[in-house]
Amino acid sequence: MPEGLEIRMFWMLSPRFSDRSLLAGGISHVGKQENPTRRQSAHALAASRSPHGASLACRQNGFSLIELMIAVVIVGILAAVALPSYQNYVVKGNRAAAQAFMMDVENRQKQYLLDARSYAPDIATLGMTAPADVSGFYTVTITASATPPAFEIKATPVAGTRQEADGELILLSDGTKSPADKW
Repeated sequence: MPEGLEIRMFWMLSPRFSDRSLLAGGISHVGKQENPTRRQSAHALAASRSPHGASLACRQNGFSLIELMIAVVIVGILAAVALPSYQNYVVKGNRAAAQAFMMDVENRQKQYLLDARSYAPDIATLGMTAPADVSGFYTVTITASATPPAFEIKATPVAGTRQEADGELILLSDGTKSPADKW
């Protein structure tokens, strides 16, 4: 090979194969600029041999309607499964907040019994108010009896909320909790 010459190969996307293959090659002098028309003509050759008139790399510019509908169906199925699970999670979370508040009321009732020798007739006497995450979904009441000293804390779901179907929660002074499957 004469000095100053080198072989340059032009790589292009083959119209028949999805991988890169050798389409054209050329000999040029070292130090000279490459002929841009030769490269452009090789690209044009590849594009003209493509079945759709364009190179395979640039052929697709978006999603087809079928692909879009498949994605919508998949999202719909996931939503149909996830939404009921999420709603159950929210109901259980609200119930847990009410149960925690009821346990706090029970502790305050026991402290009140030591000080006043009877149980408090309502939550306000204990100096408490129901937190917003409880009062929005439950109405918490206390029923106290004098002989023997006892109390019942009842959390009744507010009508029209998602907790309504969950039912009442009851905590007695002896520690009995009902319904047992909710505690």
